Amino acid sequence: MPDGSFYTIQVGAFRRPVSNNTFTQFSPVFAEQQANGFIRYSSGFFVAYGEAKSARDAIRAMGYKDAFIVAYKNGKRVGYTAIMTTEELVSYNAGQNSSNNTNSNTSNNSASSIVSSNNNTTGSINTTYYNQEEGVSAKLIETSEGIFFTVQVGVYTRPTKNNALESLPALHVELMKNGNIRYMAGNFKTLQEASALKNELRNGSIPDAFITAYENGNRITISEAKQKLGIATE
Repeated sequence: MPDGSFYTIQVGAFRRPVSNNTFTQFSPVFAEQQANGFIRYSSGFFVAYGEAKSARDAIRAMGYKDAFIVAYKNGKRVGYTAIMTTEELVSYNAGQNSSNNTNSNTSNNSASSIVSSNNNTTGSINTTYYNQEEGVSAKLIETSEGIFFTVQVGVYTRPTKNNALESLPALHVELMKNGNIRYMAGNFKTLQEASALKNELRNGSIPDAFITAYENGNRITISEAKQKLGIATE
C-alpha cells in the first residue's frame, strides 16, 4: 500500500480470497486482510476526491452498486474528509448543503424552526454537550439540515476516544434524553450507500451497526425518509 494520503474505491469484503479474475473490469485491485478474518478489496489510488468520485460512479455502473470511497493516510484508513484539500472540503460541504437544502424545501419543517426532541432546552439547540477534546472529532447532528440516512455505531455515557470511530466518514453525535451520547457515521441520500457502510462495519469492529435516518436534526423512521426523499418502497 502506498505511503501518504490517497483515496480508493472499496468494491467488496469477503471471508475467503476471491479468484484472480473476479475484478477484471478495473485495475489496480489490492486486498487488505482484516483482523476479523475478512478481506477488503479496493481499486485505484487517487489523490483528488473528484477523481475518486468519478471512479466510484464508473465502478457502480459496472454492477458493483455498493462500491464506495475510502481514504488512507500513512497506511491507516481515515475519514475521507480528513485528507481533502481546503478547496475540496469547501466544494464537498457546499454540495452537501445544497442537497440538504433541496430536501429541506420539500418538507414542512424549516431549518429555522428546528427543535431537537433530544435536548433539554426549549426553542433552541443545545450545542454545548459535546467536548471535542474529550472525544473523537464529530459534528452535532442536531445542527444538520435536510433528510439523510446514516449508520448508528455506538452509544456512550460520555464523549469517547474509541479508535474504531476515528476513521469513520461524516461522524455525528446526538444527545439522548437519558444523557447518553449516540454516534452515527455517514450522510447518505440513498439506502444503497448507507447499506454499504453498514455491511462494512458489521463485518468489522461494529457488528451491531444499523441504519437510521434524520430530518433537520431529528431522528425519523426509514420509511418516512424514503417517502420524503421520493424513494420507492418495495
